[in-house]
Amino acid sequence: MAKKVTLKQIAHEVGLSPASVSLVLNNRPCRISEENRRRIKEVAAREHYIPNQIARSLVTRQSKTLGLIVPNIESRFFSSLAKNLEQRCRAEGYALFITNSDGIPENDVELLNLLVTRGVDGLFLV
Repeated sequence: MAKKVTLKQIAHEVGLSPASVSLVLNNRPCRISEENRRRIKEVAAREHYIPNQIARSLVTRQSKTLGLIVPNIESRFFSSLAKNLEQRCRAEGYALFITNSDGIPENDVELLNLLVTRGVDGLFLV
């Protein structure tokens, strides 16, 4: 697996600050010329730049991740619920961790703690 290019490496290549590159790649308003915007996006595309979600979550204090605890994922009702909820979350820019408690209350507590320690932004417990 090739090493991932960083925002700092893109900044170095285009001769701008990492902050400027970040503003452009995150589509934030800034006073960067169209030529520099084009160069930044060109280098990012060429190098297959993928934002580091962990670093982003440290800055924004949002993981863009939600958790779902269901009692029986094999149930048609709960599997359909999980599928539809996951699609809706994805459409809104969130990932969904789906967990199965087997209907055991102690597992609900354990899974709740697990999801909280993973830094989810919210939970669905059904």
